[in-house]
Amino acid sequence: MKIIRLILLKKGNLLDIVKAKWDETTNLAKIKNQRYYVDSKHFFYRKKRIYAFVDINRSKSISGNEVLGESVEPNLSDNIDMKLQNYLNYLTERSFWQSLKTLS
Repeated sequence: MKIIRLILLKKGNLLDIVKAKWDETTNLAKIKNQRYYVDSKHFFYRKKRIYAFVDINRSKSISGNEVLGESVEPNLSDNIDMKLQNYLNYLTERSFWQSLKTLS
């Protein structure tokens, strides 16, 4: 049995960080009366401690990518017409300046 720390999430919102006893043979982490399935692939280490994200709705551990999301690159064609390109540049620049206004 190893002591690990579970970061309990519900619908992506942080509920609590708790200590749990994790059994390597069954992959179950126990906290009092609750049991969660924690995959060792989902572990990450901070300051010599073992952590894992757990979705309490599914009672399973989840990877960091599921929690944080992955970046997505848009699939744009190479031949973008100039009107669309100028419009996208305008929107990007406009939102940039508006964000700077809200900071001050």
